[in-house]
Amino acid sequence: YVYVCQQKASAGIGEIEDESNSELKLICFEDGIVPAGTTHGIVINGNSMEDKFFDKQIVFIQRGLVCAPSDYGIFSVTDDDGTQIYCKQLMQREDGSKYLHSLNSTVGDPDINYESVIDIHCVGKILT
Repeated sequence: YVYVCQQKASAGIGEIEDESNSELKLICFEDGIVPAGTTHGIVINGNSMEDKFFDKQIVFIQRGLVCAPSDYGIFSVTDDDGTQIYCKQLMQREDGSKYLHSLNSTVGDPDINYESVIDIHCVGKILT
């Protein structure tokens, strides 16, 4: 059994964290589908991570793992307007600063003002 969070992760412009929708649902998957170490499943909402992750797909994460540059993860981004949840690839610029990247070039990276961000947190690393 895997806990699947009702809170979706945006593969797009950001999914607002919704406390009323943060319950867990237990779903059973066939043997061999769920990677070892999985703690949760998260539903993807949007197409910005295609051709790796797709709209409505459940991705399996392990909470507590640190995402390194080039890893895929579920990220919580908090600023003065609240918290948004993203499914993105963590990337690093030449100056060492990190940013969240979308794979689908027709969508582009999320519009995050990194200077006004209070916290970016890797909720869990996507396991493949």
